[in-house]
Amino acid sequence: MANSKENYLRMLILFLPYLDCRFFHKNTFSQEELENEILMGIEHHGHIHNLDMVKSTIQFYYSKNDTYHLDDFYEMLKNAAQSLLTYHHNRLCIDMFDDNMVDEAKKYISFYHNKTLDYLELNKLIADSLLAAFYNCYNDYDLEFCLDHNMIQTVSVVNHQLNTILLKGIAETHIHIVGSIPFEKQWNWLGHEILDHHENVRLILKAIDDDKSVKFQKQRYGYNGSLTNLIIATMMLRLLLMLYLVYYFYNKDVDLESYLCKFEEKLNGKIKVNYVKLINYYMTGLAIDDFNYNDFDGLIVAIEKVIYGLSNYQKDGSFSKKVYQDFVRRFIENKDLDVNKYIEYILQHQSIAYIKEKNDQRFKEFFLHYIKVKNFIHSFIVQSSDIKGFLEFQYFFRRQHMIFDIQPNMFKNIFDTYLYDQVKFLEIRIGHVKFKYSSKLENYENLYASKINVNETVKIYYKTVLDFVTSYLTFLKTLPSNSLVPQVGLILHFNKRYDDIEKCWDNYFKVKDDSLIRYKQYQEECFLNLIIFQKIRAEIPYADEYLVGIDGASNELLSEPWVLAPIFRSVKDKYKSILKDKAFNRYGIKLLATKDLGITYHVGEVFHSIASGLRHVDEVIDYYGYQNGERIGHGTILGISIDNYVDNHRIISLPAIELLDNLLWLYHLKAYKNLFKDISISYLEEQIWKITHFIYDINGHLGGNSEGINIHHLYLAYKKQFAGLDFVKDEYYLLNCEANFSSKNCIFKNSKNWNEDLLFYSRHCRCFLKKMTRMIQIDTSDETIINIYKEAQQYVINKIAYKGIIIETNPVSNANIGEFNSMNDHPIFMMNDSFDKDHNHVMVSVNTDDPGVFGTTLKNQYGFILQVLIDKGVPMEKALKWIDMTRENGLNSTFINRTKKTKKEIEEELNKIKRILEEKLNRREDNK
Repeated sequence: MANSKENYLRMLILFLPYLDCRFFHKNTFSQEELENEILMGIEHHGHIHNLDMVKSTIQFYYSKNDTYHLDDFYEMLKNAAQSLLTYHHNRLCIDMFDDNMVDEAKKYISFYHNKTLDYLELNKLIADSLLAAFYNCYNDYDLEFCLDHNMIQTVSVVNHQLNTILLKGIAETHIHIVGSIPFEKQWNWLGHEILDHHENVRLILKAIDDDKSVKFQKQRYGYNGSLTNLIIATMMLRLLLMLYLVYYFYNKDVDLESYLCKFEEKLNGKIKVNYVKLINYYMTGLAIDDFNYNDFDGLIVAIEKVIYGLSNYQKDGSFSKKVYQDFVRRFIENKDLDVNKYIEYILQHQSIAYIKEKNDQRFKEFFLHYIKVKNFIHSFIVQSSDIKGFLEFQYFFRRQHMIFDIQPNMFKNIFDTYLYDQVKFLEIRIGHVKFKYSSKLENYENLYASKINVNETVKIYYKTVLDFVTSYLTFLKTLPSNSLVPQVGLILHFNKRYDDIEKCWDNYFKVKDDSLIRYKQYQEECFLNLIIFQKIRAEIPYADEYLVGIDGASNELLSEPWVLAPIFRSVKDKYKSILKDKAFNRYGIKLLATKDLGITYHVGEVFHSIASGLRHVDEVIDYYGYQNGERIGHGTILGISIDNYVDNHRIISLPAIELLDNLLWLYHLKAYKNLFKDISISYLEEQIWKITHFIYDINGHLGGNSEGINIHHLYLAYKKQFAGLDFVKDEYYLLNCEANFSSKNCIFKNSKNWNEDLLFYSRHCRCFLKKMTRMIQIDTSDETIINIYKEAQQYVINKIAYKGIIIETNPVSNANIGEFNSMNDHPIFMMNDSFDKDHNHVMVSVNTDDPGVFGTTLKNQYGFILQVLIDKGVPMEKALKWIDMTRENGLNSTFINRTKKTKKEIEEELNKIKRILEEKLNRREDNK
């Protein structure tokens, strides 16, 4: 299979005229002009590594004409759809043709029969419903037929044999509620909100325009205008296209331009001026940045008055709902059709059908402009392959949270989108409730002692669980009464975050301010969230059937595994007294016995170095109380090529304390696990002493007493972090420090007793944290380091395999974020290579992570993985058996109760939970 960057570049070149802002209002180019515009666009959307290759690819797609006109761009979309797609067993699939048996049109996307990765990349650039509409229209599948035969669906890369296996059932065990909604659902929701004058959309659009990452991406793309105005203007164009297609249904002799002129005649005053200005913008690109939200809102009101013959505007229900229903019912007889689900496809299908029937140049211009802007906005929501890494992903993830309102919509859309026939289990991750803290010590307030804070957090959880239950019940109503139904559960994930270094353990003992101990405030915040989560599971019958696990998510670089270790251990039977005591003594909450929570943790995905990633995975297994059947999210460090990583990252940067911990961990493996036999232990000792002196030789702190530190105490101090941050009072009196945020009177300066406690406290002292958190660089190309990395990687792989811990892989997400070049190098194939070498046997499952960000589906994830196996030369029978094994791993590793339940049983349980939650929330309102 080709390198992902090559596939991305080819698809970017082909589709750039349909998504780049420099093409918004221009549809005629000479061949040379077009080539230059595409070259400039590529510089904004990616990186040109080889100009000769880029120019030859442009010429492959765009050298047939001397001049390219509007109709040529439509023809290219038609050719792309015909080349890429076909129907197979009533599913719209990638066309895997034999290139010796088809005409040139079928080779438009690629001359090669394997177009799976091409589809993966183009679907990150544009929504695939556009190509589906082109394919259906130009193959004479009319709209009613498509709807009746369920032909309006996401393009599938799953072949017939794989689909037969997946029909046995699949599980989605790694999906986040934020980041899960497909782009077109978000696009349609925005259209609703704008047409219905909802105040919240004004705030959302302003937040998008003000967002730093959006500003950065606009700058990259060379777009200087307001996204708010662009989105609203495009939604109004969408409205006008719908209204015209309805009008044309009864008036075949009127083209779009005539219709718009007739509409103009019915307006007056400022509204008319703004209308004319908006139409001119669609035609010429004349700026509309002087429009404000009220100008657009006034136009929408005027259009509604004209369409529905209102002499005085009176808000009567949803304008968008009336427009959408009127539009759909002109073309579809099925009155029970879910309009919201199909409205965008129907608009595209009917627009293309109209273009095919009637040579209306103005309509072609306007519809193509609509496509271009929609795809441009798509590029802000769905992450493409131009920039890899977790920080780039986070920009897209946060924008999903900005656009979509979580309370009324999130759960409903997840149920509508992901609970298709094959899904037996679905686990949805919800983030923990975060608290705000004062940054000034004199204004410190212990939020955890605040009863108001606890009550508010309980209320948030009640509402969230109620939204989940209500959406689940609504979904169940759509299923036959005697059917087995998908079982769904919630995972509480703690969002990792960074804590500053202004710490002083000594002052903590004096004023009991949790913020003076690094990450203690965050730990207590997570403990409180967990206590409330467990309280709900225990106090409401059946709640523990649906609140099923905990996770730690977000950027690994922000906090080390030791930070959340006490929280995760506290759900284990052996350590439950810790959580119970904290709940009662600190918050007056009595926790009752309940079913065990499953644990999973995002680790080994984002790391400064190979050693860091491997250490983090190993720490989670050892210090979180991991047992057979529990899970790790991503874990890509286990399957990346060490050689490739070192080739790409010879010099790496990481915090000094992270390097020290890595070396202490490796030293422990050498000394106690008998690893690295060909390497002298003195090699590791020398590296440890180098970084120890860098950290502790600060302002003469060590003086002549550095001999007081030994590796044994350094290792014990490192381990002590995992025990928690509830400091023992007696230790304080032995280690009284008078420094008060300065090094002048620091207890460490003349100490000769560098025991584990003193070394541990130094990790909560700003004097040392400055050095500990300073970024340093190391060279990883040394053969000794490479061999250590490889042996340590194999050690952790074996440990996980023998314990029966499952790795939740997320193929497309991992390819966008992870340290490997293409899907062909995905770590899953090294973690479990039983299809080939039969050396590693880590249990792996396949999931989506954030399908709204990555533009994918669970079934297609399996399809991408299967295609890689075939490209590696694995026979289909063997590849399908391996895929079936990963499918079963997903089903068997869910934290949801695997006892089969009927629709009636689940409804009875959910209704009881719902009734109790509503009663509790009503009582809280009454007590205000």
